[in-house]
Amino acid sequence: MYVWCTYEIAGAPGLGARGCLDGEDCCYQVWNQETEMGNLEVLELVPPYFGEIAVVPNSGGAGKYRGGNDAVSIINIYGTEFTSIVPTAITCTWITAPNSQIFGGYPGPTPTFFVVRNSKEKWAGGRINLKELALAPWKGINPVEYLKERAPDAEIHIFKRLKCFQVRDGDVAIALGFGGNGGLGDPIERDPKLVEKDLNLEKITPEAAERIYKVKLVETPEAAERVYKVDEEETKKLREEERRNRLKRGIPVKEWWKKQREIVLKKQFHELLKEAYQSSSRVSRRWSQEFKEFWCLPEDFKF
Repeated sequence: MYVWCTYEIAGAPGLGARGCLDGEDCCYQVWNQETEMGNLEVLELVPPYFGEIAVVPNSGGAGKYRGGNDAVSIINIYGTEFTSIVPTAITCTWITAPNSQIFGGYPGPTPTFFVVRNSKEKWAGGRINLKELALAPWKGINPVEYLKERAPDAEIHIFKRLKCFQVRDGDVAIALGFGGNGGLGDPIERDPKLVEKDLNLEKITPEAAERIYKVKLVETPEAAERVYKVDEEETKKLREEERRNRLKRGIPVKEWWKKQREIVLKKQFHELLKEAYQSSSRVSRRWSQEFKEFWCLPEDFKF
């Protein structure tokens, strides 16, 4: 039996977008000395070894200035019938997006940590790919369903709260990020040349470029690799169309407020949002009072 503590992912979050610059990918954290290590193998002298570490595209929030991307990792458990993993509170307890955005940007994703029992051979055989797993939501696929399809005999345990979990030889622990950070500004105001650069550096995927940034891509074979080019004229047309569509979808604020107030009065919240509101009202009388005033709620209103 042994216990270890590693902060290799906690030491590599994306930095949030700034007023005129993108956020940095996998940024340094001064409190975490593991980011000083030049060689990952140093971390593997005592704990289980890392099967794979990767920087995942789209893990930073989209925006006129993009949030920094994040790292993900796989830890293979071997040579022990009893050891424990305790995902830290700063990762697995974030059940709503922690990395906020501003001025129309998108937030960073919520970190996810889970253990896949009896699955080491599936990874070794190439049936499960870390980057594919992390990008599964972009294809409309739940990461858990992705794993079940490729490893139907494996047990999948998702961590939603801080807890200790026993693992053994043959298990795999997966940290799908510490949390890429949020973007700043409307994504359709991003310079198309920066989108093109992000694509060719694999910081974003073609799906994100077309769906979120609204750019028209031209794929050019070059040096036996895919090189993306942005058609700026077509991109202008796509973005103008998106602006028109937004105006069509938009409703007056007063109308929106009335509809949302009915939802609040009936307490028809998503469970995660309801939990967040409950905890906020418990710890802050001011927050609770401002919430009631904004929605014109009775004083005895409770979640």
